[in-house]
Amino acid sequence: MSGCERSSGSMSSVGSILRRALISRRGCCAHRNETKAAADQYERLEGQRSGFQITFAFVFILVAMLFLVSAVAVGIHVAGRLVDPIAGLIAAAEQVRAGDLSTRVQEGRKPANLRR
Repeated sequence: MSGCERSSGSMSSVGSILRRALISRRGCCAHRNETKAAADQYERLEGQRSGFQITFAFVFILVAMLFLVSAVAVGIHVAGRLVDPIAGLIAAAEQVRAGDLSTRVQEGRKPANLRR
């Protein structure tokens, strides 16, 4: 410091405060710019999120529909395997009721664990 600044102690402290304020303001500007950049990035990512959510919902609905169709197909197949022998018995009972006592019911394939 020069002699002039030393003699005016209050002036040097004011200058010091002003320098600190200027440095602090520069830091604030940098932080403000960083915050603005972060906010812009957040808004951009937020916009992309809705696209991801729509894509995820579409894929989820597609997979759910595939499971539903598969479950219905398996259910119809199992129901058909259960109903076919019963339908054969009903048809034979109708023929017997009509007076055809020579009616025979064909045996279906037995499961492997019942064959001997």
